[in-house]
Amino acid sequence: MFAALCRLVDGVDPNEDSLNPHASPAYAPPAYRTSRLSVVDLGMCGRPLTAKCAAVLGRADCLRTLRLGGCFRLSTSAVVSLLEARGPSLVDLTFSANSQVGPQLVEALGTHCASSLQSLRLEDCDQLLPEWLPPLGRLHELHTLSLGGLCLLSDDALVTLLDGCASRLRTLILRGCSLLRPEAIITTARLCPALTSLDLEGVELLTDAAAIALADGCPALQSLTLKGCVQLSDEAIEAITDGCRALCNVSLNKIPALSDRALLALRTHNASSLCTLDLSWCRGITDHGLGALVDATEGQLESLSLWGCSQLTATFYDGHSNDRLRIVGRPTLI
Repeated sequence: MFAALCRLVDGVDPNEDSLNPHASPAYAPPAYRTSRLSVVDLGMCGRPLTAKCAAVLGRADCLRTLRLGGCFRLSTSAVVSLLEARGPSLVDLTFSANSQVGPQLVEALGTHCASSLQSLRLEDCDQLLPEWLPPLGRLHELHTLSLGGLCLLSDDALVTLLDGCASRLRTLILRGCSLLRPEAIITTARLCPALTSLDLEGVELLTDAAAIALADGCPALQSLTLKGCVQLSDEAIEAITDGCRALCNVSLNKIPALSDRALLALRTHNASSLCTLDLSWCRGITDHGLGALVDATEGQLESLSLWGCSQLTATFYDGHSNDRLRIVGRPTLI
């Protein structure tokens, strides 16, 4: 990977004399070979991405988008050095699955990326403590923020870091932040009225009252994930569908209390906008309730996930009128 990055960033092979600091100036790479590299996406890069590679990325003058997933070999000092070099010009940053980094990383983000960063995905670094996160509140330009997998995230830390970017925020991902209480979600709904995408998968303390606050505070929602929000009832879904009339992608996976009342609410308020729907493990819904919803979408609904819905029968699968519908998790019916 090091050799490849050198060729991309510097336009030369690392084995050439031009990379040797003791070589003759005649071998220095010409200016026209300077890299125009602006996007680096190294998803699940793992072992090959070392501090040496990060130092090479620090020389990429045109770098605007940097996505480093699974970069478990990078130390805090290597990441901080990279942000010192490229942070002021970064627009989109993803950094995930690294158990080495600590508060110095968050401080570097707040110090070096405040003026430019519009999208930050700081994910699955579950060692990050809530008291380390306030520097993220300096990122006033954010329109996308993911803290997915930060399982220690607290209410106070979330509200503090949202305060700086709340008015601009369009996408917020809180997947797996299981310590968040309803009060934090209610405050988020009040602070972030322009949200169009919200992922609350695994926020198990979410209540109907908090969901109703989302419906009142975030009417522009188009994508909503409530997977595993086990305390919600039909009342919450009725409020959300009524308040958010543009819902397009919805996941209600593993909400055990849902019944045909929730499907009726989706049919009444979102039939014309709904594109994907996940009802996996919702065993309170019936053939007739789901069939009526699918028919009402008039072909708009493209994908329906039904893993674990063993109560559904051929009455639904063969009886609905949407021939274009792709059903994921359909059982083999005898």
